[in-house]
Order: sequence, then structure tokens, then C-alpha cells
Amino acid sequence: MKYPKQIRTYCPFCKKHTIHKVEKVKKRP
Repeated sequence: MKYPKQIRTYCPFCKKHTIHKVEKVKKRP
């Protein structure tokens, strides 16, 4: 599967959505 380089994720510390750059996507066990 291909993932976008930039994804919007929710930051509980910032209490808002932020854009993060993803280089490598780790597979969840």
C-alpha cells in the first residue's frame, strides 16, 4: 500500500490536528 508523504494526525498534546511528514511507514504488529 502507498501512503502519502504528509498525513494529518491528531496531537493530544497540542489538542489539534497537525501535519506530519512520513518517510517510512512502520507496519503494525
